[in-house]
Amino acid sequence: CAWNDPGIPEFNHISWGASSPWIKGSYYRLFYQINVANAYLRETTEDKLDARGCDASLKASIKTWRAEARFLRAYFYFELMKRYGGIPIIGDKVYDLNENIELPRSTFEQTVKYIVSELDAIKDDLRSLPLPDAAANAHVVTTQAAQALKIRVLLYAASPLFNEKPVESGNELVGYATYDRERWKTAADAARSFMNAYGTDGGPLGLDPNFKDVFTNWYDNTIHKEMIFFRENDSNTSIETANGPLGLSGAKQGNGRTNPTQNLVDAFLMKDGYFINEEGSAYEYDPQHPYDNRDPRLEYTIIHNGTNWLNNTMQTWQGGANNPLGSSYSLTSYYMRKFMGNFESGSEYQATLHNWVMFRYAEILLNFAEAENEYLSSPSQDVYDAIIALRKRAGIEAGNDNLYGLRDDMSQADMRKVIQNERRIELAFEEHRYWDIRRWRLAE
Repeated sequence: CAWNDPGIPEFNHISWGASSPWIKGSYYRLFYQINVANAYLRETTEDKLDARGCDASLKASIKTWRAEARFLRAYFYFELMKRYGGIPIIGDKVYDLNENIELPRSTFEQTVKYIVSELDAIKDDLRSLPLPDAAANAHVVTTQAAQALKIRVLLYAASPLFNEKPVESGNELVGYATYDRERWKTAADAARSFMNAYGTDGGPLGLDPNFKDVFTNWYDNTIHKEMIFFRENDSNTSIETANGPLGLSGAKQGNGRTNPTQNLVDAFLMKDGYFINEEGSAYEYDPQHPYDNRDPRLEYTIIHNGTNWLNNTMQTWQGGANNPLGSSYSLTSYYMRKFMGNFESGSEYQATLHNWVMFRYAEILLNFAEAENEYLSSPSQDVYDAIIALRKRAGIEAGNDNLYGLRDDMSQADMRKVIQNERRIELAFEEHRYWDIRRWRLAE
């Protein structure tokens, strides 16, 4: 089979990094990637494979690769949709440089329907978890990845920014023409189906026992079940040296590039699941010792004053040993801990596996809880169970009622506050928060 034909574009390496031009919102770059996907699909049709002499085995593989290309194309469309609403849908057409590309926008509803229909069409042509050789295939698009993207698309579509309170009422390019509460049910049902199919006992997906391990281990069918789709990075110290605290030397030195805010720190719960200063907590929040008796995810996510790191007790106040005044000091006195290896002790940073997460099972639980809670007049037991699962894994105390800080009489509004905060702390630094406060119409 003449597979190296110059007419077939390379579609093996798509950049997924947070610093990549298209992830920052570059309109042209996303459409460039869509055009590359379309070129790949154009050159791998059945008749063209026959003309190249491809055998049945290779054609079967190419069928899967075509489905992967359609997944990536759907993902690029979603990245456009969440930024702009309705966008031009070009289907399978490959545009050349001199062609007219002044195309009209599709409506928001048409855009959502197209993305969802593409994901439904390809799910049975993709490989499915558990993968037979996880180490070699962890990065590939799976049926579960396509369904996870569909759930995210439906959740965004049901959200106030597009459904209830679009920025321009009646403008079908930026949202739905009218509000429909059933859109929340559609998102909840998709997530529930996913959880029932893959997240039950013995299923290929679930929550990893250790929150920190999610981001520093390769996918393993028997141990690390949380990853649905992610980018494998090399084993190195790049995350640590870029984001580790200042004021250390040699192989301990970090550049402190990511500085969490006090607002985020305050969002982390007390260790019994109550908000700080919330009435009823067994633990009194002490502003003089603000990190005592807190949600363990705070220590997993943020380096703060008093954190043990590389056998040092961090002094992160402005002018402290680990926040020296100068051109690179932390204005917030915090550093990001998430995604880094276990370097609380040790003499220096060692090469560590790092994963950039696109979809993980915890998000499915949060997506379900939000959509179900918004559809119902009061939270169901299934909503409680989703939040409890996350808090239990995090190390929150169960309490005498086994509710992990939740109350048994919560209203829809009460649970909404919990879910929105849970997304903030569970998914911190995973590129959700900005888009969440936009779609909730809370960004103002």
